[in-house]
Amino acid sequence: MSRLRYRPQQKLKDRARGRRDGRDCVPSLRTVQALAEDGEVFSAPYPDVLLSRALQAVAGEHERFEKQVDNDRATLAKLRRDWQLTGETLGRTAQLVVDAHAPLTAEELRPRSYDELGSGNQQKLLNRCDTRRTNRIAEARARQEAQQNARDEISSRIAVVEERIRNEFVVAQTNARAMSEHYATRVQAYWEHNVHIHPEGVYIAALLRFTAQVLPSWVLEEPDGDPAELGRGQFELHHLARQVAPPVRRTGRKKPYQYPVEEIEEPA
Repeated sequence: MSRLRYRPQQKLKDRARGRRDGRDCVPSLRTVQALAEDGEVFSAPYPDVLLSRALQAVAGEHERFEKQVDNDRATLAKLRRDWQLTGETLGRTAQLVVDAHAPLTAEELRPRSYDELGSGNQQKLLNRCDTRRTNRIAEARARQEAQQNARDEISSRIAVVEERIRNEFVVAQTNARAMSEHYATRVQAYWEHNVHIHPEGVYIAALLRFTAQVLPSWVLEEPDGDPAELGRGQFELHHLARQVAPPVRRTGRKKPYQYPVEEIEEPA
């Protein structure tokens, strides 16, 4: 997802609301001082609305991710079960290979024809028994190799599905951060114009730490965990704070531009 466009109407609305609250002395210097002493961050009703919309957008992206990887997760679960079963079968086959190498038993060394009964035909008997043992070992090894190849194939398929889920998760994280950053830009604009018009804005700006982003923990986690569990579980909300730049008092302008104070309807 490319960076969301900050539309002109949104800019006007954010700036207008910031200036309106600033003219109304919201927040008060006393409130900001108290929060600064406690190391806390500040917010206001309008930024809270923007932060709530950001969380809704991020939640929508998480829902999209879950739907996108639903089939892959089901496939991954089946492949992992198959891999486990083939491992158990391979263990039994490995034992068959060991058993195949066992010395020939007395029963196996018994003559099977009149030719092998003669004292001069002992070598023929041994050759037949050795051939039988060699074939037995070869069959066991061939079965073991086939099962190992099948298990390796399952492992390769698992790796492909896991990588696909992990890539989708990274895309979802990137999109979620872009959405959150878009609203953080709007919150920033609100506070910049708030302190610019606030009678005590210069002092407030020096102390004010405001909530710019609220991100669920899945957006910030490393995508190196089990792909079957990425983006799942109980999420914590992380509040990211920023500081606003002190306002610059401009002079020499005959008539400053007046931003509209009334609400500007956002396009749907």
